[in-house]
Amino acid sequence: MCHYIRRQRPSDPYFDRECRDAKRSTRRLERVYAAANRRAVAAAAASCAAVSEEAAKAADAKAAWYNQPHLIN
Repeated sequence: MCHYIRRQRPSDPYFDRECRDAKRSTRRLERVYAAANRRAVAAAAASCAAVSEEAAKAADAKAAWYNQPHLIN
């Protein structure tokens, strides 16, 4: 049985609260898109009448994820 020692490293000086918040927002939007996309695929597989509505929601979620403001200087 192997044991690993994991030492905490100091954060990079540029990775401040603004960067953490942007990363958190990106991951949240990515999860929203993934969930909407799963619902759209499930609706399409079930030949559900709500396919176009679910596909539109997935497209909107993807656009929100892709078009969010970035912190690149």
